[in-house]
Amino acid sequence: MRTQIGIDGHKDTLETLALDQSGVRHRKKFENTSEGRAKLVAWSKARNPERCCIESTVPYSGPVAFALFEAGLPVVVANPRAVRDFARLIGSLNKTDKADALVIAKYAETMKPELWIPPSAALQRLTALSRRLDSLKDMRKMEVNRLEDERIDPLIRDSIHHIAGQLAIAIELVEAQMALHVREHADLWVKARLLETIPGIGFR
Repeated sequence: MRTQIGIDGHKDTLETLALDQSGVRHRKKFENTSEGRAKLVAWSKARNPERCCIESTVPYSGPVAFALFEAGLPVVVANPRAVRDFARLIGSLNKTDKADALVIAKYAETMKPELWIPPSAALQRLTALSRRLDSLKDMRKMEVNRLEDERIDPLIRDSIHHIAGQLAIAIELVEAQMALHVREHADLWVKARLLETIPGIGFR
């Protein structure tokens, strides 16, 4: 009997529910660690799932999806908005981890979303660099915003200028690494050039 597995992923735990065609539910909680994910894989395999569905919640869903995929299981990485819309559609407004896992399993059963295929190693690295760039920019903005306090101590102002300057250097380095990485991979380079033909879109 084919089963849908819904996984509500968090930093420390994976609240999991297996829903079979007769409506029987099996619940299990795993730690979101390498050992816990290995147990999740074994538990899921024993249920011969049609889909193992987890919401895309960076960075917690990625290791789970890869562990399931590498074990040969059918994986869906669902858009959280699509799952929320589905929850409203079926009138499930109960916001708990267990309820979320059930909604995710029902979403997989009803909507039959396409199976997930991992991005290429080159695209994964570009994504990681892009996220790091965003983090550095956010940190620099936070530092610069502190300079708006007119009564700020001069020593603190100097410290902020120093940190903001170091962050600016780090930002330039990551941007250079991204540009080099794209140039070294023809598929990414072609896609980047195509995107840049759209008015208002530049390389960054």
